[in-house]
Amino acid sequence: MARGFGPPAVTAECAAPFLAMGGRLLTSEPPDERPWPSEALAQLGLTPRRRRHGVMVLEQVRLCPGRFPRRSPAKRPLF
Repeated sequence: MARGFGPPAVTAECAAPFLAMGGRLLTSEPPDERPWPSEALAQLGLTPRRRRHGVMVLEQVRLCPGRFPRRSPAKRPLF
């Protein structure tokens, strides 16, 4: 569960390497509820499952590549 960690792209990139196959990442949504781009999440092995009550649920559908997280994901976020 991630809350107040950082922007959605940074949170997903930093968390994905810690998830096992089938693992889920729950993140609190920013108030603007921007869409989570499936293409960028797929690079991390994640897929969006649902959004409920201000929480986005992402599932690890394949292992995150070893190149993630990058040294400074906040400088160049995936989305």
